[in-house]
Amino acid sequence: MARTPHKSGATLRYERQQREARDALAAQAAQVAEVQQAAPAPAPPPGTYRIADLHAGQCRFACTPHTARAEEHRFCGGPVAWLRGKPTSWCAQHLAVISGAPGRHSGGASLADHAAGHAAPDQRPVSTGWGATGAQR
Repeated sequence: MARTPHKSGATLRYERQQREARDALAAQAAQVAEVQQAAPAPAPPPGTYRIADLHAGQCRFACTPHTARAEEHRFCGGPVAWLRGKPTSWCAQHLAVISGAPGRHSGGASLADHAAGHAAPDQRPVSTGWGATGAQR
């Protein structure tokens, strides 16, 4: 009968620690694989967010007419644009709209109001100039 060498206490502790570390790494790898397999929930399309659903960094541009009932009012929700090193309250597209870029409706009518026919007839798009204001007749 062959005699097996007797292992010291330090050797046994070292081997046990190696087994525990190997088991912990395997469990961690299984958790990472599980997280990677879980598909993230798709984000709602822009313009379908209620004000209560918006978080910091999401566009607060109203996409429904101002005459909409409170429970039907919806906002863009896209990622906000930055201006002079600070985040704005609007995405790049809507920042241009509220800043008075060409194509903005004068007289305070929102694009949603204009599209829904709630804007006054004299509130036509501003045709030229950055920040041009005033109704054109």
